[in-house]
Amino acid sequence: MKFPVRLLLTTITVLVTAYILPGISSETFLAGLSAAAALALLITSTKRIFLKLKIPMNMIFFGFILFTLITMLTLLISEFIPGFSVRSIWHALMFSIILTGITSVINSSVASEDSFHH
Repeated sequence: MKFPVRLLLTTITVLVTAYILPGISSETFLAGLSAAAALALLITSTKRIFLKLKIPMNMIFFGFILFTLITMLTLLISEFIPGFSVRSIWHALMFSIILTGITSVINSSVASEDSFHH
């Protein structure tokens, strides 16, 4: 149940961020949903790969690696999803920072609500 809720909240975050951040645009809800789903799946799978590698410096640089990863994935996704566009790498970086901050808060609140009910 957590994944659909997180996906919906991430989609809303993507759409709101695209609305307030010039250089990022999502023409339709479906484009935002597609971008959010692609980002969620790609970030989850690549995060697991990084964590499985257990690189000692990963703990120090994980935030930087994550921002870089999300920035590059955002640029990649904008090439494949019609209606979702990114003007430059700097816009993608700002999108990454905003998206990571908001989804971190969302994920911690969804996790805390789930642990509260169990």
